[in-house]
Amino acid sequence: MEHKKYRDIERLKENMRRAFDPGDHIIITEKIDGSNATIGYDNGIVAMSRNRILTFDNTNRGFYEFANRLDAEKINKLLGSRYLLSGEWAVPHTVVYPKESQDNMYVFDLYDTETKTYLDMHQAFLVADTLGLPKVAVFYEGEFISWEHCMSFVGKTALGGEYGEGIVIHGDDGKIIKIVSDRFAETKKIKKTPTPEEHL
Repeated sequence: MEHKKYRDIERLKENMRRAFDPGDHIIITEKIDGSNATIGYDNGIVAMSRNRILTFDNTNRGFYEFANRLDAEKINKLLGSRYLLSGEWAVPHTVVYPKESQDNMYVFDLYDTETKTYLDMHQAFLVADTLGLPKVAVFYEGEFISWEHCMSFVGKTALGGEYGEGIVIHGDDGKIIKIVSDRFAETKKIKKTPTPEEHL
């Protein structure tokens, strides 16, 4: 199996203010501050980080061992050699989550290697449920209302702790945009997200 790097998610910028129009269907999920992680199957479980296939001596802070403790028969049945299940491997980074929320994979995507497309997020969630894996928190699903509405979820977290890294907004057309919280941006010393007024 070849390594598949997970897609880049752009941060919201001024020129993206018309990325979604009122009435467009969107899903807003929590953006977890961890490490990108993917599971596939090729004569056994294949664990990947964002940049490489993992091995016993390159584990992505324990994700290799975690993946290989999963039920290989179930993964083969659900993914075969066609699908890749991606999520966030929650290990300590900038945002501090409670210990009970760490060392787990929070699922958010399912990739079809034949059609080279990411499938509907709910299909990824079904696979996660069958494997007993947690899913990223969905803060909102419905029609796009406004950027102010989207910004109201930034900084929230379902994992516990003082604050969340941010949110990811998913559109039906495959468009995907992230917004990070000001507190996370300040800690990471990156340009803070413009206010809703600056987008409009």
